Amino acid sequence: MSEDAYTDAGTKAKKRNIGFCFGDDSHNPQDVGVGILEGRKYLLENGIDKISVYLLEDKALVSKEISL
Repeated sequence: MSEDAYTDAGTKAKKRNIGFCFGDDSHNPQDVGVGILEGRKYLLENGIDKISVYLLEDKALVSKEISL
């Protein structure tokens, strides 16, 4: 997928108020978090300044937005 396709998908998601979150597909402990700073920078450069996180509050999963 081209970078333009990612940017276009991000723009469409933002217009529809669909949140973004960071994911990790690490297969080794030393790989956890690799690329997260680059991902943050990419989102910011494309007008996305918040991510969604999920927290456990009173035994319920709650979605929150936090600033990048």
